[in-house]
Amino acid sequence: MTPLILTTSDQNTAEMREILAAAGSAQEIAGFTVGQPREIPDLVAAHIDAGADEVIFSLAFADKAGIAAVGAACGLSGMPTP
Repeated sequence: MTPLILTTSDQNTAEMREILAAAGSAQEIAGFTVGQPREIPDLVAAHIDAGADEVIFSLAFADKAGIAAVGAACGLSGMPTP
């Protein structure tokens, strides 16, 4: 299960990646998925291309709006946009 950290802007994404890079080695942070909801489908594709049969995310700090935004970006029906 990969931790998914939702960000709010390109700058926020870059800042979060810098924080992760400072906190651990490349191997330790390789499993983190960081991005804005609209970027998640492409990030999931990278996991699938790397050989994953399925992708399960941990959204520990996401609120309902964040979860709905990821679902909508992935094309899941019944997911309201925030």
